[in-house]
Amino acid sequence: MEIKLVNRDEITIGGNVVETSLDTCEKDLNELWNNFRYKSFDTVNLESNNGLYGLMWYTQDHRYCYLLGKEIRAKGENLDSLIIKKVPAARYAVVSVPKDMSIVQAWTLFFENVLPKNGYIPDSEHGLYFEYYDNEGYKTCELWTPVIEKKC
Repeated sequence: MEIKLVNRDEITIGGNVVETSLDTCEKDLNELWNNFRYKSFDTVNLESNNGLYGLMWYTQDHRYCYLLGKEIRAKGENLDSLIIKKVPAARYAVVSVPKDMSIVQAWTLFFENVLPKNGYIPDSEHGLYFEYYDNEGYKTCELWTPVIEKKC
């Protein structure tokens, strides 16, 4: 995995969310993705032509939330049925997920090997990480995490 650094402005993501844990995430996230693929999902109608975001943040007791949605750019859209989350501006470390690797494997490698090897640690004050899937069938994925330089 080759790392790139990106300074990104604040973005707003709107979509549907599930709270899960490592024990139940496969079932919970599959259900969320299936709802996106096969049922009416309000974020499809947002004016964003960008891809899809899988935004994560930790809650209590080793649980986390996963918001599947799109970037909201236009004001005045009907957003009543969506969960809205602002992602603060930050310096991000970004990697592309190899096609033969699962997302769980990719996140593990990214946090445990790639970031430390390159002299970075996640910016825990930021608290949000995300997957970005391209707009072409959501077949390519990038992992984004806010980072700070590791102090020696």
